[in-house]
Amino acid sequence: MPRQRLDRDPSMEVMPDYNNEAMRTLLQDRLKDRETMEQLIQGLKDDWETCHQERMAQWAEQQGEENAEAEEAQRLREEEERRRLEDERSWAAPKKPKLKGLSTNKLVVTVSMPRPSSYALNKLKQFDYVELYYFTPEGCKDASCADRTTSNNALAPACIDDQVVFQPVAAHKPSSKVVMDADLTWNEVSVAKTSLLKCMQDAGWPEEHITALSTFFYEQQSSDKTV
Repeated sequence: MPRQRLDRDPSMEVMPDYNNEAMRTLLQDRLKDRETMEQLIQGLKDDWETCHQERMAQWAEQQGEENAEAEEAQRLREEEERRRLEDERSWAAPKKPKLKGLSTNKLVVTVSMPRPSSYALNKLKQFDYVELYYFTPEGCKDASCADRTTSNNALAPACIDDQVVFQPVAAHKPSSKVVMDADLTWNEVSVAKTSLLKCMQDAGWPEEHITALSTFFYEQQSSDKTV
C-alpha cells in the first residue's frame, strides 16, 4: 500500500509530554504486569521518535520529487517557447526575401541556466567532497568567467584506475575564489543545496546518500527557524 503523502513539515512536530500528571493518569490502564510507568513512557517516546524520523525522511523525499517536477515543468515551458519562436521566424522568413534562410538544424537557446564548474562536476563524478560554494550563483558565475578564459582544448594528465589519461585542465583546477562551507550564509547554502543534490543525482550518486544529505539540509533549516 502506497504511503499517504505528508501535507506539512514534520520538523515542526513536538513530542507529547508523557510525564505530565494528566497523561500519567491516562496511561495507568496501559501498564502491563510488572511494567513500571517509566518503562511505559520510555517505550512511547521511542515509538514516537522512530515514526518521527520516518516522516522526516519521507518529507525530504517528497521535497526532492517536487523540485524535480518543478524543473521538468520549467524545461517543458522553455521547449514550448523555443518552438514558438522558431514557428514565428519560419512564418516571417518569406516576408523578408533579402535575408538569408534560417538554419533549421540550429537550436535556439532561450534561457541560460547557471552551471557549476567542470572542477566541481568532476569531483562529484569521482564521489569526492566538493565545497558548496561551487553550486551558489556566485560560484556558477565564477565558473562561467573561467570557462571563457580557459582553452577547451587544454589537457592535463590524470591517474584513473591506475591508468594515465588526459582530461581538460578545467576539470582539475579549483577556483581561487572558493569560500569554505562554514563561511557561507544560510541563504547561500539554501540556494546551493538544490543544485548540489541535482548534480549528485546526475553524477550517479546512490539514492540513499542523496536522501540522507537532503534530510540533513532540511533538519538544519528547521533548526535555524527555531533558534
